[in-house]
Amino acid sequence: MAAPGVTKHTELLEKEIGGVIDHADRSVTTAKLADGAVTAAKIADGAVTTAKIADRAVTRAKLEYPTVDVPLAYLFMMGKAFVDVADGDGFTFLITVDSFADKQIAGGQLMKQAESSRYEGFYFRAYVEPRVYAYVARIYTPAAEDVLLERYGAGGAVVLGTQAVTLSDDVAYVFGGSASGSAIKFIRYSRWLVYENAIAFGTPSVAVNATDTTYAAGLFAMKVSYFGGPGELAAGLLAFLRGPMSAAPPAAAIIEAETIGSGSPEDQFRPALGASVTWGAFEFSPESPTNIIMVTGSSPHDPGAVERAVEAARSKGLRVLSPPRDYGGAVAQFNTLKRDFTHWLAGKDNYAYQALGWEHLDLFQNVDFYYGELLEHKRHYDQLKLVPSFELERRLSELEEKLERVTALVEERDRHLAKLREVRKKGW
Repeated sequence: MAAPGVTKHTELLEKEIGGVIDHADRSVTTAKLADGAVTAAKIADGAVTTAKIADRAVTRAKLEYPTVDVPLAYLFMMGKAFVDVADGDGFTFLITVDSFADKQIAGGQLMKQAESSRYEGFYFRAYVEPRVYAYVARIYTPAAEDVLLERYGAGGAVVLGTQAVTLSDDVAYVFGGSASGSAIKFIRYSRWLVYENAIAFGTPSVAVNATDTTYAAGLFAMKVSYFGGPGELAAGLLAFLRGPMSAAPPAAAIIEAETIGSGSPEDQFRPALGASVTWGAFEFSPESPTNIIMVTGSSPHDPGAVERAVEAARSKGLRVLSPPRDYGGAVAQFNTLKRDFTHWLAGKDNYAYQALGWEHLDLFQNVDFYYGELLEHKRHYDQLKLVPSFELERRLSELEEKLERVTALVEERDRHLAKLREVRKKGW
């Protein structure tokens, strides 16, 4: 007996042939099974395979860890730094595993040794992928300048800035190096300030801006390193990894200087200044016959050096600019100079920051850097992709918090906040 509401199959018109029901129009055939079947290929497409687990796995390499106000010894114990010994020169390297975008390393020691004619020591090194470029500070007394900030790479040795200072023999000096975007700085610390406090304070001794892609990129993705001679690894372990320094020494004079040197370690590319002054280059290029130099001071033992450097430039018919008084003046100077220095990649906020030294201008140029590199021209996008995502997001969040607290140049602040939020929204 058929169930209520169900038609007997024998009453299905034109469906029974020889006592057999024809289900052809709605039947589950092999062809129909194949179309909707759970095949091996379809399983592979959506399956949780070993390869897919590895791609999304929470491995030690992907775990977040402290990267601010921590000694390199901590990173070494965490497996986030390693030791390497260079062949031939006896240097010991302590290098971070991960790359960073904006960082400071403070605590490397340099010593001026009385028995040597060429005094040398390094406090940090940056590896800019895919090539290796070293940014080093060095005590160098045969020259008029005592401390040099140099860059070594495929294009040769370049002096990016110097501090004119008189140092004592056989005394260890504590130095720090910092990078935020394309702004690079170094500072000479009090020993106790570095080792007894978690955060060091002070104004950098020299500030430069470097985005020269021919000879070396700026510190866009860097592996921080301390290196020194045998037995000096302990000093490197005590060095601190910190957030970047923001203040900078303002310019006392802005001059155009001829480019000299061959690019060898003994004859670096550098500006001819005519006096022993403290200075930092803006977008120095060895290929340019002249470059713009921000002079910030002179040695206490040579108070007239800045004036002599200015007169040396004037005597050669080169430009001498008075330091701008405000942001508008700095932007006007930049726009005028940019017409002749077409190789400059850095913008008006980079120039204003180096000329005026204001902390909030460092934030502006840093935002411009990320906007350009991650969304706009993407000149060093592949380098920034080497930075762990958590580290990059941490830095962008920090920049936003600092910008929100800025009370000067409100219109510019809001414009940079909008650019930063666009970067964070679109991602990388």
